[in-house]
Amino acid sequence: MKEKKSISLILIISLTTLIISSLILGIIVNVFYNLGVPFNWMLKHVSQTALVAEQHPLEPTIIQGWQFIEPISGQQTSYYSLDFVPDSQSSNNVFGIAGGTSGVLNYFQNNEWTVKPLDVGEAITGIDLLNTREGWLTASGMGDGKIFRFNGSAWNLEAQFDNFFIADISAVSTNEVWACGSAGSIFHYQNGSWSETPAPLPFSATGRPSNWLFTIDMYSSSFGAVGGTSYMVTYVNGQWNPQAMVKLADPADTTSLLSYCVMRDVDMVNESDGWAVGDCKEKDGSGNWVNYGGLFRWQQGNWQEHSRFPNSLTSISMASVTKGWLVGDQCTIAMYDGSTWQTQVCPIPEDHHHRSLKDNLKIVRALNDKEAWVVGRWGIKLYYNEDGAPAQNPSSPPPKPSPNGFWLPFLQGR
Repeated sequence: MKEKKSISLILIISLTTLIISSLILGIIVNVFYNLGVPFNWMLKHVSQTALVAEQHPLEPTIIQGWQFIEPISGQQTSYYSLDFVPDSQSSNNVFGIAGGTSGVLNYFQNNEWTVKPLDVGEAITGIDLLNTREGWLTASGMGDGKIFRFNGSAWNLEAQFDNFFIADISAVSTNEVWACGSAGSIFHYQNGSWSETPAPLPFSATGRPSNWLFTIDMYSSSFGAVGGTSYMVTYVNGQWNPQAMVKLADPADTTSLLSYCVMRDVDMVNESDGWAVGDCKEKDGSGNWVNYGGLFRWQQGNWQEHSRFPNSLTSISMASVTKGWLVGDQCTIAMYDGSTWQTQVCPIPEDHHHRSLKDNLKIVRALNDKEAWVVGRWGIKLYYNEDGAPAQNPSSPPPKPSPNGFWLPFLQGR
């Protein structure tokens, strides 16, 4: 009888110790997380297991000039697209549109954001403005993909593609526009009509369809690039040239994956220079997949990995060859100064509930060498001005977002 009581007592003590240890570990992880320490760093130092995915070497720095714009009270729109053009009629000389879930459009003019929903149930996945009187956008959901054209005051349905997801759009001119999406399709508008060109994607390296294309940027009629699952495809003088963004243990065996990237955004600065970002995975020494954000550069006719970040990267925008910004998960922000990418401290207040959202930043767009905008989930907006000028007066704080909701799987990384 005493032996049974002793065993029971030992079990109770062991269980209590385990619970207390778990609580202490949880507190430690939470403290480190709130201090901005990447979870990969914590795993590395707690387990003493070296991770294959290296972190970006530069420590975050506080960059003056960032402003967090409180979302409009009650608005829970997540934004997945954004573009700006010069506007001489606006008090701030710029006109912009952000597109989000359920067809919500947010116009920026005269230092104010104004919501004007588009009568479409799908998410606005891509926007490209030529000027204040002409632009294009894509809207897609779980069914058909739609392309709309802007005439300066209204959006008109230009094309609809049944059973296609249209992810992004890039306008070269009034008479030439390109779009991309599911089924490896690249759509081309020229002289009033649309045509479809399947991208030359040889194989699936991830178990997902290899022919998903998420981003497109056309620098000219003869040069541009699209990115998607495991591929960058560059357009040079009428020819689409694919480059697999994977590493294989055996080049002859497409199942022997060591790493792969889902490309989320691309910005071609000119025909000899461009950048792309993605959500990447790589196997560590134990065969486990480790996530990281991949930054790639187009130079000398080829895409090469430039550097890695600890979190997935979702968007990049270059104001010039020597200035640009990128964003990603966990409020990742970095600025390019012509030689290095400097990671920046998240400008969202530490006690604000939007900061805890994992994939809170979706799109960044540079206005010029001194200004940039960032939009994301739950109406997040960040504005950067090198001179410190404010974007607008903050609105009232929004209600805390509900954890429930429907999210398009195709936009998780956008």
